[in-house]
Amino acid sequence: MTEHEHEPEDRLEDPPLVPQEVERLRQQQLEMSLLRALYEKGPALPIELAVRTFSFPDEITEPLHSLEEDGYITRQRMRKGEIYILTKSGYARAVEGSRKEAP
Repeated sequence: MTEHEHEPEDRLEDPPLVPQEVERLRQQQLEMSLLRALYEKGPALPIELAVRTFSFPDEITEPLHSLEEDGYITRQRMRKGEIYILTKSGYARAVEGSRKEAP
């Protein structure tokens, strides 16, 4: 076989992801990043969470609402904004997620 010929692939390739699946996976990753950020550094303003997760503030708005609806975080209103805090179930999910990512 010459160097320009290619061997046939013996393995099946994963089918390509559709845009909705890609967005759903990205959303899940961002949610886990937000939970880890709260777990590692404690309660935070939305802008702080954006910085901690290397995101833009508008990118984390929907994931924060989703996490709040699911009971993983709670939002406390302050005079000049709001702060997000992990709930017990959010703490457990963040710990579980950290264990799965550990080498």
